[in-house]
Amino acid sequence: MPAGKQSETTRDPIDPNFRFYKPTHPKTDRECKHPKRGWSWPLKQDKSQPERGSFETLDKDHRIVWGLNEKKTPQLKKFLHEVDTQVSKSVVMDYTDGEKQLTELIGTTNSFPNPKPTTLISRFILQTADEGEWVMDFTGGSGTTAHAVAEAFHTDRVRRKFFLVEAADYFDTTLVPRVKRVFAATSWKKGKPVALNGPGLFCKVSTLEQYEEAISSAVYQDEAPDFFRNTKTNPYARYVFFRDMKQARALELDYVRDEVNVHLNRLYPDIDLAETLSCVTGKWIKRITAEEVEFADGSKQSLTKPDWELIKPLIFWGPVV
Repeated sequence: MPAGKQSETTRDPIDPNFRFYKPTHPKTDRECKHPKRGWSWPLKQDKSQPERGSFETLDKDHRIVWGLNEKKTPQLKKFLHEVDTQVSKSVVMDYTDGEKQLTELIGTTNSFPNPKPTTLISRFILQTADEGEWVMDFTGGSGTTAHAVAEAFHTDRVRRKFFLVEAADYFDTTLVPRVKRVFAATSWKKGKPVALNGPGLFCKVSTLEQYEEAISSAVYQDEAPDFFRNTKTNPYARYVFFRDMKQARALELDYVRDEVNVHLNRLYPDIDLAETLSCVTGKWIKRITAEEVEFADGSKQSLTKPDWELIKPLIFWGPVV
């Protein structure tokens, strides 16, 4: 049976494994709703499997919470010692000093204005994010969210993924150094690690080309009089988008072999070509060598002579039509 798919017996009212029953409300004597995916236990106890439990045995043990009437679906009562994750409180009070914590980590004062305490953010992460899930922060700031993900891992040993976005200068001065340090050690004092006991994880750092950078490398080409007469194209789009001339610096034409050689390092220093190809193709990386990158599906791309047709959209802006 495929993972996540319920057995057909759960929907058969005659089968003992039937899970879509409607229990009778103890006060109104009317049928209550069942959960959308059915109950986790059968209605009656299976004598051959006494450890399995049933709705009736749970109700006798006062483990079922009934609503005021049959319109509310009954719920299972759980005790704190039975819950793996943290239980959210109605009022959260956190007096941790986020600025002091960041100062001890970075080693300098006033590196970022009013950083949030990681204890507060990690509390939210522990309550909401499970194994393998993403924690996203589109205003990354000083990197508190990434730091909190690492703290949460030390608490419950659950691996989560994080995604941070930041456009200010402290992305390089504070955020990235902070992420590197918390992966190396959990405790810091005046910019020095107390012990190298961090999770030792890796993360990817990507930089998007700024619009102003593209404009500075572009040349506007007026195609009048066809500019306004051609009704099949969008004049506004043809006016806004330019011919991007930076390709002239990145490409080398080999007329003898009839090839186009791509040199992305002429555009950006220390470019991660393997990661770039992974993003362009949408494929996960399996292995990287000095000559090529191999993806999870078995396909390969050269790192010494990348495919021109594959790279072309990254280094050429044409008119949108």
